Amino acid sequence: MGCVQRELDLTPEQHARIEKIISDSQERIRDLWDQVAPDIHDEYEDVKKKLYDQLTPEQKKRFDELMRQQQHSHKPGATNAPPQALRDQKKTAI
Repeated sequence: MGCVQRELDLTPEQHARIEKIISDSQERIRDLWDQVAPDIHDEYEDVKKKLYDQLTPEQKKRFDELMRQQQHSHKPGATNAPPQALRDQKKTAI
């Protein structure tokens, strides 16, 4: 926020109010994400199963391998958290 704060020449009071607006928004986004995350996970699993059913045995092995690699590349608990862009809203919004 520092760069934007300087560019807009925000007063300390404006800065504090804007920080509160962003913080409140992040809390609402987390609450919304908690509500939809299970449905998104279920949809993802359904699509993954449908895709898997279309593959040959050799492709299934490779698919499984790719899924394991993908899981290892994500941080633990990331499936229940908002995407990084939403978590970083505070950094980019102001």
